[in-house]
Amino acid sequence: MKFFNAALCDTCADQVKATYLRIGKPRSLRAAGVIFFGTPYRMGAGLPIPERTPTDAELWVTMEGWDGAMHLGSIPLSQASPATIAWLNKQGVKP
Repeated sequence: MKFFNAALCDTCADQVKATYLRIGKPRSLRAAGVIFFGTPYRMGAGLPIPERTPTDAELWVTMEGWDGAMHLGSIPLSQASPATIAWLNKQGVKP
């Protein structure tokens, strides 16, 4: 389990209904991942990291707006959490 923190900017805080996090691109909103909890300025989410996660995996953030719009973005897991990549390497995972 890896815990991530996030904050929304002042401009979008009132426009975002929910924020989700997962490893790998989500197929739909139903598979968007774990939901962030807390205030828009101090959110947290606990994401399970399977031992067989490839070290070149991407972390995907999905934001659902109050208007129903979905916004997606990704970041390499290696950039978001180098400690998680070190742990995966200890497990013997290959990209």
